[in-house]
Amino acid sequence: MTDKSKKASLVTTIYTSQYQGRESESNIIIDNQKDLVALFKSVGAEEMPNIDFSKNQVVALFLGTKSTGGFRISIDRVEESEGKIYVFKKIETPKADEMVTMALTNPFVIAEIHSKKEIVFE
Repeated sequence: MTDKSKKASLVTTIYTSQYQGRESESNIIIDNQKDLVALFKSVGAEEMPNIDFSKNQVVALFLGTKSTGGFRISIDRVEESEGKIYVFKKIETPKADEMVTMALTNPFVIAEIHSKKEIVFE
């Protein structure tokens, strides 16, 4: 019987919200504490994660302003290939018959990437 150990996950979700994101759709990469503090302040997050930037990076994916609730953005998966880290995002939209919040929303997700390799968003 062979011992097959699981490879450690390349991503850990840190923070997600439907509110206080950015007005336009964007993806950013954070590689230092100063920029992380600024990011967390900009989204109104109170708890600051402890990130070892000598080994890791942080990504933030913003969906932009939406006219109702029911929209979500998340990281579907993260893969390493050809010396790069590929971050695949998942965007969910409300179904036609779904009851949603009638308010402006700005969905986003912030995640730690457990690698210092170049990040590519897909």
